[in-house]
This record gives sequence, C-alpha cells and structure tokens, in this order.
Amino acid sequence: MLPIILLSVFGIVMLFLGFLKSRAVLLPAALLFLLVSLIATFADWNQSFMYFNDMLLNNNLAMVFTAIVLLSAFLVVAMSGSFIDDEFAQPAEYYGLLLFSLVGAIMMISFENLIMLFVGVEILSVSMYVLTGSDKSNSRSNEAALKYFLMGAFATGIML
Repeated sequence: MLPIILLSVFGIVMLFLGFLKSRAVLLPAALLFLLVSLIATFADWNQSFMYFNDMLLNNNLAMVFTAIVLLSAFLVVAMSGSFIDDEFAQPAEYYGLLLFSLVGAIMMISFENLIMLFVGVEILSVSMYVLTGSDKSNSRSNEAALKYFLMGAFATGIML
C-alpha cells in the first residue's frame, strides 16, 4: 500500500517539478522516487494486510512482484533518460505519467477483487494512452494513441 501512495504523491511532485527551468533535476528525481518506492515496498515484509475493504492484498508475493515492476521501471528510466531529455518538450510529464502507470500496475498485482483489477487496468491504460500520443508533432504517434484508445475502450466494454 505504501508504494501506491508514494508513487501517487511522487507523480504529482514530478509534474510540479516540470515548472522548474532546469531539466537536469528531473531524471535524478525520478530515479530517487523509484528507489524510495522500492525500499518502501519491503517495509511490511512477512506481514499480510488487506486494504480498501479487502480489495487489495499486500503479502510477500505482492511485494516481490511490486519490487520487480519498480526495478524494471528504474532500469527503463535510467536507460531512457538521455533520449527523453533530448526528444521530449516536457520530460516531467513523461516521468510523472510513468509513475502513475506504476500505480495501476501495482494495483493489478495486489488485487483481491475484480473491481480493483479493473481500476488498476484503467489507471495503467490511461497513462499509457497519454504517453503513446505525447509526441504531437508526429502523426504516427497520434494515430497510435487513437488506435490504442479505441482498442482499450472495446476491451473495457468486453471486460465489464
């Protein structure tokens, strides 16, 4: 539960860091936020908790898979840092949306109820829709975002 709260707060903080003139602080901040969330994942090791009226389960298995997802995101951010800083006009949005998508992924890992699985899928999907279409100057990016959105809308309808 702690990584979900931390990543939500860190995503908002990352969006506010976009107001700074210096873009050099964004990559280290994103890596620091992911590292703090990774460390906080194991705060409740060997304890099992249910959250949100028994809709989310936080046990050792969920913590291990949460750590795998956070470590993967750490590697993605570390390896894509120079590309994002050069190609994106607003890299803070990229990092913020990536953190928000991790919230959805962790909710999908820890779900105990199908409603939370659906909420996790939607949080992850909406962030990915925006990231897919974030390059407004590229028509292929816009086309891919529209196709992804339509496919997600149909999948949501079928899933419900």
